[in-house]
Amino acid sequence: MSTVASLLDSLCCRQRRARRASAFSRCLLVAAGGAIAVALLGLLVPASVVPAIGTGLLVAGLLAGAIAAAMCRKNLPAAARDVDTHFQLADRTITALHCESIQPPRPVSELQVRDAMEHLRAVDPRAAARGKTYWGSLAAAIGCSAVAFGLLWLPVAWLAQPAQPADHGAALVRPVAQPTSVPVEVPGERNLAGRDTADVPMWLGYDRIIREYFLDTGAGTGPANDGRFPKE
Repeated sequence: MSTVASLLDSLCCRQRRARRASAFSRCLLVAAGGAIAVALLGLLVPASVVPAIGTGLLVAGLLAGAIAAAMCRKNLPAAARDVDTHFQLADRTITALHCESIQPPRPVSELQVRDAMEHLRAVDPRAAARGKTYWGSLAAAIGCSAVAFGLLWLPVAWLAQPAQPADHGAALVRPVAQPTSVPVEVPGERNLAGRDTADVPMWLGYDRIIREYFLDTGAGTGPANDGRFPKE
């Protein structure tokens, strides 16, 4: 490894981490945006496949981000340009890096490398990477993914809960007995009026038996019939 490259190695590592975070966050943001769109569409048009489609988009975004981050490598020319721009070295670093690759070395190239080394030892190349972090975009991507996941699966969990019937005191209301129309025989009352009541419903049979009993025995007068039961 060349001398200029060794001084730029720490800066290259920082830049590679930043590029990896940027690539991962971009892929995840795109996937989260698609999942949110699918979730909103599912709220308007409910469908059972909507959560699966949105989750598939999120998983695809995670995989694509991981692949893109793994493909990021060290980039010495980019690090040299950042150092020259940050410290205003007038392209000394990028020129020295190019001169070191020339074989056999030339006297002019050696002078260029020596001059760049003097300037690089006077500064901290890692300072060129400060302020260029991508943690904000990574946090935004994770937050959007969490929102998308909630929009996809919270409605499903809410709909899966069994509906609780509303209780408005129905347990305190007694059921009203329905009159029966089944003919029944009244024990011991068959011969009160000398008539058969087997074909008369229960509630109607009692009423007719009582009325006919008082009308026939009271003859319309006396305490047995005081006018409250007029004869038919």
